[in-house]
Amino acid sequence: MVFLLIAVYTDWRFGKIYNRQIVLGIVFGVGFRYYESGLPGVLSGLCSFLIPILLLFPMFRIGTLGGGDIKLLASAAIFLTPARTILFMGVAFLTGAILALLKMIKERNFVERFRYLMSYIHDVITTNQWKLYEETKKQSETEVRKHKIHFAFPIFVSVLIHMGGLY
Repeated sequence: MVFLLIAVYTDWRFGKIYNRQIVLGIVFGVGFRYYESGLPGVLSGLCSFLIPILLLFPMFRIGTLGGGDIKLLASAAIFLTPARTILFMGVAFLTGAILALLKMIKERNFVERFRYLMSYIHDVITTNQWKLYEETKKQSETEVRKHKIHFAFPIFVSVLIHMGGLY
């Protein structure tokens, strides 16, 4: 929880999740899995670690999810079984979607963001080529930052929900 709280802070404050935070999570996760279940637990934890990386790499490639977010998801997943990892990811993305919707309502830009998404999808389909999500419209750094969702918080919320026994 401590390494997740630090990641939430650095993601919010600096827009980054630092690799040393990820490494700490991995070390503690592997140690925990070894303590709980020995080598089979470590192997299961490493499988759980790989699930977010493999499933979410395409989102990283098109720029819709940061590498730090994926690494944070993966390092938190070490503590879970592979089946729970899928639920964990689902809850994190659901939480992120709710936060994104609330942010769009607050900023009153839901229609603008929806049009941007549709324009991106249209471009990909018509050109038959994947592009970075931000390339469909030129945006300033401030505008990109304004629309960014800090995904460390939904990951943290998903862990809290798991610890609370809801999945």
